[in-house]
Formats: sequence, C-alpha cells, structure tokens
Amino acid sequence: MEVLSLNPDPLRSPCRSVGDPSPHRMRSEAFESRVIYTRIVTSWDMHSSISIVFPSRDVQTSLRINGVKISSYVKISRALRRHRTDALMSEYIYVNTDRIKFRGPFIQFEIHMQDGRVLVCGILRRGNGGNGAGGACMWSMECREGGVDEMKSGGLVDVYFAGSSLGRPALLNGIVDFKKKRCKELDSIPEGDDALNDNSK
Repeated sequence: MEVLSLNPDPLRSPCRSVGDPSPHRMRSEAFESRVIYTRIVTSWDMHSSISIVFPSRDVQTSLRINGVKISSYVKISRALRRHRTDALMSEYIYVNTDRIKFRGPFIQFEIHMQDGRVLVCGILRRGNGGNGAGGACMWSMECREGGVDEMKSGGLVDVYFAGSSLGRPALLNGIVDFKKKRCKELDSIPEGDDALNDNSK
C-alpha cells in the first residue's frame, strides 16, 4: 500500500479519526464499494499490479477504507492486483477488494500505472433522484483517458465499482476507449476547368 502524503499511513496510525468529533457514521446515501474491477485491453505488456489513487478531497466528501477514516488532505493509493490474463484477447483483469466507503457530492479517482503515470481519471457523482426519506439516491461514473502514450495507439479500460447504496446492490461502470487518431490532410481544391477534370478522374 502506498500513501502519497508526508503524513504517516492513516491505515496504520493509532489515531483513526481526523477532525471528526462525531461518531464514525456515514449517512445512508453513502456508496460502499466491496470490489473494484478493472479490465484493460491492450497489446502492450502490462505489469502484475497497478493502483487506484484517491486525490485529496473536498471537506464535504468523507472517505473510509476498511473502516478507517482518511483525512481529506491525504492522497491515498491502493493496489489493484492482476487477477487474470487472456493472451488471446490481449486482456488484463485487475481487482481490489478493500471496503471503500464514501459520501459527499462527488469523489475523484485515478488509475495509475506501476511507474506512476495516470492511465485513467474518473469521478463518481451522487444525484438525488427523489425527495424525502424514500427518495432514490443515484450514483454515476465518468471517466477520461490519462497520459499513457502506449495506449494512444488503441486500447480500452473498463472500470467497475461493485457495492451498495441505500442498502441495495449497486454497480458503477466507466469505459475509456483509446481509439487511434486518424488525421488526413486535405488537398487544396484547384479552380476552373482543372477542378472538373480532377473530380471526374
């Protein structure tokens, strides 16, 4: 585990509450992830592990990992271990099974390569689908590509957060399709009769 901060590892610190005098309790609209599943399709040889990073957050966003409250000022990284490889499909499956619980209007995350480069950036947003205690609470995911040059020639990253919200199973999914950029330079269009002759050809 890697914590990208000068502070001690919050998951190992004996002081597990950071600026929160209230009991450790999440509101019902929190999303609790039990499995983070990442599928990568690429012809490039991938490492045995990558990582998911949660950057520092707004104070309105609360984050707990395996029951431990993480300060909003801490940038924390958790490993995604390679679970399966399909050489025929050039597909790599990575999994993290930490219990990650968060609440707030949104939370950002990044998928990092082993060398620290950002493969995918993402954000989870909460939207209220109704009012009152019976109102629905709906989460959504948005993802975009990072700066890994090897993926610019083509590939796909598929990210899943499987867990629960409002006591019901929930599955969030975001897909980034790294398509080849095909740019063709247009020829200048000749004028007069030459244009007609060129077009007929």
